[in-house]
Amino acid sequence: WEPVGSRFGVIHGDSPGRFDVSLYSMEGVDGQLKHLTTLEKKKANNLFWSPQGGILVMAGLGNMNGTLEWYNVNESESMGTGEHFMCTDVGWD
Repeated sequence: WEPVGSRFGVIHGDSPGRFDVSLYSMEGVDGQLKHLTTLEKKKANNLFWSPQGGILVMAGLGNMNGTLEWYNVNESESMGTGEHFMCTDVGWD
């Protein structure tokens, strides 16, 4: 779940090493679930939201060799990728 907001992400799929990340929102007074987007074939097994929300890091930790992708959920765009070999955790400053 986004720390401040109504959005959340789900990692799903059955391809080894490549998963889909679907983002959803539960905004509005009725709390209806709204599918925002599905990002296909991402090398991610963990999701980390920025403390202020809006930015998501899709991380492939452990056996996925530390692949990180920053995604701006507000603008629906990738902000960049990087590899931090053998990364095991992500923390926001």
